[in-house]
Amino acid sequence: MRNRCTRVLRRAGDSLLLLGAFLALVGCHHYTETAPETIAPGAEVRVHLSSGGAAARSEFLESHVRAVQARWEGLEASRVALSVPGDEVREGLQTRILRQRIVLEREEVSRVEVRSLDRTRTAVVVAALGVGLGWFVYSNFQVEEPGSPRPPPPNGEL
Repeated sequence: MRNRCTRVLRRAGDSLLLLGAFLALVGCHHYTETAPETIAPGAEVRVHLSSGGAAARSEFLESHVRAVQARWEGLEASRVALSVPGDEVREGLQTRILRQRIVLEREEVSRVEVRSLDRTRTAVVVAALGVGLGWFVYSNFQVEEPGSPRPPPPNGEL
């Protein structure tokens, strides 16, 4: 019985690792193209750069980068202010991501997409997790009815 419980718990741990990897790949967010004037400060965005904009920002970005994921800081006249993630700094057990503020000219930006929660995808993932968890519990923790015959223990153990 103890070996069976250990196997079940190991299998559950492996399943949770796979589930975590699955959720990281699938995610429950999507990006929607939005006019820059309507974006609230602090929103997570993906900014697509024009070819000239990417070349002009080579000090911040690699030359092949055409889209930047950042936090929207605001729209100032003909400029777009963003906060992009930078280096990671470890302080004891905590890791902080340093952010760098960059300002782009409006001509350097071809479009802006806002990150938002996809409710349909989230509902599907939660439903799939519920079904998977229910199946796991049902298949591994079935309760025997009282009075049901049990097989004899191996090697005469009680």
